[in-house]
Amino acid sequence: MHSSSRGFANEFTGEERPAGCVSSILLVTSIYVSLGVVAFVAWEATGNVGWVVRFFRVPGALLLVWLALIEYWLTLRVRRQFPPGEALHTAWGWISLSALCQLLGAACTQVLAFNDGLNFLARLPNWTDASSSAFRQVGLLLGGLFRYGLLATGLMVTVRAYRRAGFLGRLRVVDRVLLWAAGAYVVLEFAAVARAIRNGKHPGLLEVAGWPVDPLLVLLLGGALLLHRSARGMGPGWRSRCWASYSIGILLVLLGDVGLWLTQYGYLTWPSSSVVWYIWLPAGCAFALAPAHRLETICRAVHAGAVKAVHSPG
Repeated sequence: MHSSSRGFANEFTGEERPAGCVSSILLVTSIYVSLGVVAFVAWEATGNVGWVVRFFRVPGALLLVWLALIEYWLTLRVRRQFPPGEALHTAWGWISLSALCQLLGAACTQVLAFNDGLNFLARLPNWTDASSSAFRQVGLLLGGLFRYGLLATGLMVTVRAYRRAGFLGRLRVVDRVLLWAAGAYVVLEFAAVARAIRNGKHPGLLEVAGWPVDPLLVLLLGGALLLHRSARGMGPGWRSRCWASYSIGILLVLLGDVGLWLTQYGYLTWPSSSVVWYIWLPAGCAFALAPAHRLETICRAVHAGAVKAVHSPG
């Protein structure tokens, strides 16, 4: 092999480490979650809940915003790997918009929704509690209905692309059980809302805007599981890990919503309900890992093709 060919091959061989930042995402999340566990233990030992509150106001908020930023950056990188006009270019365009909504929503709910912690704007003289409340409402809307609606659109475009290519798989029994359980929760949730309205409850606009979120999550879970099974049918690899990560993230968000629902109706009481706060950390990690795994698939494919071209007789 000529020296120039060896240099070309070595350039791609250096891409063996995860190009999608998988290891970095896992390492940073593990460190922050460990800090959260320490805060929880300190709370249990001292009886001072301030340990946990301070963790989520600064380290926890930083992690969630950072994960949302990484997710958005990686979805843009994945989108650029597909030529304009391709179905997957369109799909990842929708997914990147979803990630952008998550980033903006996290900035609003984790930073601007409080008068302390990381919110430097709270030091302004015209900042009020109403300002924090407004940003919280905007953040919940962006990170809820808009985020999951756009993500559902992206996943449905991907499902159609797999179907047209003849790679669409089938859900397994465990997948169907998860979907039935999630669907049952949504039915119970809407039944409780209907009873509350009959008893005189008047839901606000933000609450009404949140009603489609859990049905969207069930739809997303079905789409992500279907794509995971389809990718697994093409052979084990990083592609299937992408959709597995989305499935895990969506399932964790659903579990978090179940926890909030149980807390709201008194089935889960303090301090047990505080465990629900921690669910959003691995959920954010799973959503950031999804495009990281997909980018790794592409980089490994490019690597394999480049090395094959170097070693080919022509």
